[in-house]
Parts: sequence; C-alpha cells; structure tokens
Amino acid sequence: MKNFYNLSALAAPVKKGGAILFMLGLALTAKAQYTLTEADVELDEDGYITSCSYDFTEKELIIPATIGEQAVLGIADSFGAWGAIFADKGLTSITLPEGMVHLGDYAFYKNALTSLVVPEGVTYIGKSAFQSNSIVDLELPSTLKVIESTAFYFCDVASLELPEGLEQIKSNAFGANEFTALILPASLKLIEANALGSGIDKLVLPESLTGAYSQWANSKGGLFAAGEEIDYDSSADYWPILTYTLTDDDVTVEEGVITACSADLEGFVVTIPNVLEEQSISGISGGTFVDGVRIGPFVDKGIKGVVLPAGLKRIEDYTFFSNTLSEVVIPSGVEFIGQAAFAKNQLTEVQFQGESQLLFITWSAFNDNYGLSLSFPEVSRDGFAGWQDSNGVLYQAGDELVDKQLNYAAKVPYVITDEDVVVENGFIQSTSYNSNYKFIIIPDELDGQAVKGIKALTENGIFSHKGMYELTLPTTLEELCFAAFAWNNLSEIDLSRCVNLSSIDEYAFYRNKLNSLVVPATVAEIGSEAFASNRLTEVGFEEPAQVALMGASAFNANSEDLELVFPTPVKEGFEFKYWINWSDETFEGGALVPDLKREYEAVFSKIPTSLDEHMADALEWTLVGNQLAIESPESLVLKLYNMSGQLVYESAVPSGAQTIDLDFVAAGTFVLKAKGENGWMRTKKIIMQ
Repeated sequence: MKNFYNLSALAAPVKKGGAILFMLGLALTAKAQYTLTEADVELDEDGYITSCSYDFTEKELIIPATIGEQAVLGIADSFGAWGAIFADKGLTSITLPEGMVHLGDYAFYKNALTSLVVPEGVTYIGKSAFQSNSIVDLELPSTLKVIESTAFYFCDVASLELPEGLEQIKSNAFGANEFTALILPASLKLIEANALGSGIDKLVLPESLTGAYSQWANSKGGLFAAGEEIDYDSSADYWPILTYTLTDDDVTVEEGVITACSADLEGFVVTIPNVLEEQSISGISGGTFVDGVRIGPFVDKGIKGVVLPAGLKRIEDYTFFSNTLSEVVIPSGVEFIGQAAFAKNQLTEVQFQGESQLLFITWSAFNDNYGLSLSFPEVSRDGFAGWQDSNGVLYQAGDELVDKQLNYAAKVPYVITDEDVVVENGFIQSTSYNSNYKFIIIPDELDGQAVKGIKALTENGIFSHKGMYELTLPTTLEELCFAAFAWNNLSEIDLSRCVNLSSIDEYAFYRNKLNSLVVPATVAEIGSEAFASNRLTEVGFEEPAQVALMGASAFNANSEDLELVFPTPVKEGFEFKYWINWSDETFEGGALVPDLKREYEAVFSKIPTSLDEHMADALEWTLVGNQLAIESPESLVLKLYNMSGQLVYESAVPSGAQTIDLDFVAAGTFVLKAKGENGWMRTKKIIMQ
C-alpha cells in the first residue's frame, strides 16, 4: 500500500499567506515511500529476493522484515548490473530490515542514494552493490565481515569509521571516493589493492585489541608497526601479520600425518607444532577433489604464512594450494614436495634449511607464484651430483629453478637392500624402498639369492610408477616381467650388462622417456608394448640376434623418426626363413618393419631331416561348430588372434588327437596359428559362430 503525507492540516486558516505557500511547497515536493509487498517480489528458499515487479514510481523504497510470512534475509546476487533487481531504478532512499544478512552483487547499482544505513545482521555487501550512487552518509553494522570489490565505487563518502568485526575490504570497494577521514577496525585481515579510493595519502594501520598481531605487511614486501601512520600505496594489498599455533583440537593426526584441520586460518601465519595429538608430525595430507571442489587440511584457507614442523618429511600434492603465502622455509628433513603443493600463492621467496634431505620436487609444486625466484638446494646425501629435470637436463645446487612445471629429482644413487624387497627363487616379489629416490641400482644378489627376475603382477609392476630417472639392472637378470619398470622417467637403459636376459615381457618399459635402445643378443622374446610410448629414435639388435617374437605394438608410439629393421635371428639347429604377421605377410631379415602396431614372429625351418620336412603337412585341424579338432605329429603352441591382431587365446597342445572347446570366444573371424616345437608354423582363418 502506498503511504502519502497527510495534507489535511493545510485546510486550517493561517494568518500569514507566505507561511501557507511555504508549507504547500513542502508538501508538493515531499516524496512518498513505498513498502514492498508479496505481490511485488519473489523470494527463494533462503529468504533472498530474486525478482521484483514493482514499477518504482516511488523512489523511496522500504523492504520489510517479512513478506508473505517469510523472513527477508537478503538480496540475491546478480551476474551483471543490467540484470540486477534494484539497479538503475532512480531510488533516492532505501530502508533495509533488521535481520537481513546478504546484500548481493549489483543489488542497488546506479541509483541516487545519498545516505544509507545497513542494518545489524548483514555480513556481506556484494560486488558493486552500491556502486555509482551519491552516498555521503554511510552507516555499517558490526556484523559486517566482507565488503566486496567496487561495492561503493563512485560514491561520495568522505568520512567513515568502519565497524569492528569487518575482516575484508576487497579491491576498489571504496574506489573513486575522496576520504578526508577514515578509521579502520582492529578486526581487519585484508585490505586489497585500491580498496580505499584515491584520496588517501596517509593511513593509520589499526592495532590489535587482543594482541593477535603487532605488525602489518603489504604485497610489495613492506613491514609496518600496528598503529603506525604510513604512506599508503593504493596498488598494494595490506594485511596484519596474525599468528596462530595449531592445537590438538584443530587437527586430526593419523600415524604422524595431519589428515584434517578444522581451524579458521584466514589471514594467519600458522605454526604447525612438531607434536600434535602426542604424535611427531612427519607428513601433511594433500588436497583431493570432492564433487568438483578441491579440499584438504590447508587448501584454500587464506593462510598468509606457515611455519612447518621440524620433523616433516613429505609435503603431498596440493597441500598448501591456493592460499596467500608470501614466503616459506622448507625444513631440512623434507624429502618430497608434491604436485602443486605451494601453487597459486603469493610466494616471492622459498628457503631450504641447511643439511637438506630433499629428493624430489613434483611438477608445478611452486607454479603460479608471480615473481618467485627459486634456487635448487644443496642436498646433504652421499653421492649427490646435482638435480635432473624430467627432460634429462642436469642442474647444480644454487642454479635457478626456472621452469616450474617440470619434475626435478636430486641425483642421489640408491642401492636396493635386502630390507627393501622380498625375494623368492631369485624373483623379487615386492618392494618397499623409499621411492623418493629416483636413481636406482638393483644389485646382483638380494637376500642371499642371485636376482633372476621380477615377479609379474596382474596390474602395474613392482617397480612401476616410481618416477625413476636412472636404473642399473643386475647382471644376473634373466627375465623382465610384465610392466616391471613401466610409467617411469627413464631416458636410457643399458640392457647389455644383463648377459643372461632371455625375455622382456609385456609393458616392461612402457611409458618412459627412452631415446635409444640396444636389445641384447640373448633376448628371444619381446612382449607387446614392452617399449611403447617412449621417445625412441633408434633401436638396434645385438648380433647374433636370437629374438624370434616381437609382440603387438612392442615399439609403437615412439618418435616419428624411429625406423625399426627386422633382425636376422639365429637358432641352433634351425635356419631362419622369414618374419610373419597374423595376416600371413612375410618379411626378410634386414627389411623395414612396416607397421609397429603388429605382432611379428620369426619362422625357422629345422635343418632338414626326412621327418621334419613333413611335420607341418601332417597337422590336421578342423573347426566343427565351436569345437576345434586337432591332430599334431608333435607338441605345439596354439594361438588365436582377432582381426585387430589381439591375442585372444593361447595354449600348449600335446602331440596326438585333441578337441579344444572354443565356446568362450565371441562370434567373428579369427586367425589361428600353430607353431611346432621344431619351429614349423601354420596359420588358418576360422569363423566362430
């Protein structure tokens, strides 16, 4: 309902006509107030006004405490000025209700307000909420925590005492105001660049009421005493150096690792004690994604600085990601710094304590810190010979770490010990060595046994995903099993020292950074994708080569310059005939391998005897339904491939008549290959129903 001034008093006689005209003028120029009703607005479930249909005929607006029995708690945010609910409506007065908590972005942008009382309860004034008004008189509540960027930009506030309780004034919050008097509260934790307008040359930084701080700092490296009048640099951020030491009540600690922190650390320089919950702190959990948001004990907490515990050994991925750290000292015992651990801060200096034990700096650990200059530390470990990046470039201690998006490993050799492994029958079954070491030596003997091989696992490999930069294999090695050293950073590998190496199984060195390779003459089999996804430009086979099988994609996904040549293998008692693929295409030794995705097998013929010449012809095999009837004059190996060259089935078949059930094979066309124990080979296509 519209509220009008009462003009009935004008009917009473007045002796002086001038007085009558004066009062009439006041009545005619007075502006009516309008109180919003349920018919005018929509509120969301939080009590925030999301739209208003009032035509704003009256320019003095009252927002009541309740509308339609729902408490009015705020004005919803808008994504821009032109879609804002009360923006650009010519309002000259606005009355806000007690209990409101949120004044959204662009809420009252570009009106004609000259005074404003923000009621108790409001904690947030949004971006450009009152920008481009004519506010001279401004009263803010003690509940207010944040004044967002450009909130009062282009207003006429000249004198202001900001309320105790206010914590943040964002960039240009009072931009283009010409203050003659401004009092800041002791509760402030952040004054962003240009937050206080252009009219201030001097500024008194507040003193703490509780003794929580005695100094202020700015983003240009300045330090200032609390209570001191300073020459204000509007282009810098300012914050009090608040200090806080974590307590047992703030954290969850599991086996010496901080896994959670409940403390509000916004704006604080935080000390993490050496002992929490009666445990020596050796690690800090990193950040993980939950519902698309990265969370962690110290992720995005607004921390200004951190003092790390002396016993810390690992700083995990994203541990201090997205804070406002300006400098950090890495304790000497830290061995590992994870991916983006200190990324997206304001670091200008990183110091490493003397006697550093650091072994690995993961990619982007210090990325996105504008102006940070960082040097490699001297590492106090035997054999330290500098730092190596993930491209193989070597640096010395003291060199500047320029490319912060690479991995860096301290070049410190580590010899695997008996305590690091479990060995059975000469095969390493498992390992627990400290994988922060990236330059690894596996000795010839472990646990009193000559090291023959590494156990094949069904997923990954015992030494896969360790980030190795350099590897020395034992001379006693006979077999490199499935994915043994896959997913590392190896740029070279010397297999020639392995004088008994006979097989390199599937994925053995998959996804490394190998540039060149010599396959020892002793190797008879190379499994599928054994050297795939490296950077190989050349591959050689030591003579006299014995390799008789190159699995599918064994050398695929390497450099475009890689040209692989078929070796001419030797086999005692046999004569090499040709290489063959599953399509029955044959290739001579010395020919260029035409397709690195294919599997190739060497075909030999036994140095003839009257019996051997007829072995292959004597093989009989017939597919009846999905049952393979096979009769062979000698034992053989049977392999079944699909039309993409993938091995579907493999079995050793004894001599004589056999029936093999292939019901488990999906319908389609396949290639069946049989290889006799004396080297002969036959193939045929079959169609499974």
